[in-house]
Order: sequence, then structure tokens, then C-alpha cells
Amino acid sequence: MSSSASQPSAAPTEWTNPSKPVRFVCSALVEVTRTRLPVPGFTDDDYAYLPQLATRLNGGELSLSDVSWQVGIQVTRERQVASAAIHAFTEAEWARVKDGDDEDAQADVGNDNALLRTCLNLDDPQNPLKFKSEA
Repeated sequence: MSSSASQPSAAPTEWTNPSKPVRFVCSALVEVTRTRLPVPGFTDDDYAYLPQLATRLNGGELSLSDVSWQVGIQVTRERQVASAAIHAFTEAEWARVKDGDDEDAQADVGNDNALLRTCLNLDDPQNPLKFKSEA
């Protein structure tokens, strides 16, 4: 493992990118690391990489198209790690509210999750990075 796995994240606490979808993705990526949300196959290096990826997105070094799956575009580490993290995040967020009585919270999480999944094309039936979602 690289030494980056043991170093604390230098990700900002507030995202400044003008794009709301980018800010949502950045927040979700960093939350996965902050909470050590279980992501199948993730290593310490993957968790350490998420804040770096979020910082690059926020700063404009990467765009959402660089981390989202697209037909005919090579699957990169950025795409694999972001897809797995966002999938785990959306599943955890839905699990947190689905059995509660707060319909507003369920609606908010449903909307947020739809935005995140759309940003990375996670629901595209052709996406090889697609995860089977629970109903």
C-alpha cells in the first residue's frame, strides 16, 4: 500500500465548484471515506483516493464525464472507484431512511440519490459498472 493511505484527507469541507451535481458527487465521495462506508473490494488506498478525486473534481481538473461511464469510453480507475463509492453511498442513504416515517426525508434522499446515480450513469442498462439495486 502507498503511504497516501495513512495520510489524512486534505479535501475541503465546503465545495466551491459552480456545478451542483459536481458538489453532490464530491460530498458523497468524501463521506464514504469519512465514515469508512463498506464498499466491496475497497482497500485503504481506495478510501484515501476518494478525497483526492473529489478535490480534483471540485477544482475542475476532472469533470463528471471523467468519472462517469459512457458507451465506448475506457473504464478507468476514476470511473471504477467513483461508481463503487457512489453506489455504496446511495444504497446506505436509502437504507437509512426507507423504513422511517419521514416521507420528506425519503423524498430528499430519493432525489439526491437519483442525481448522484444519473451523474455517473449508474442506472444505464449497458453500464458494466452497474450494480444491482435493491428495490
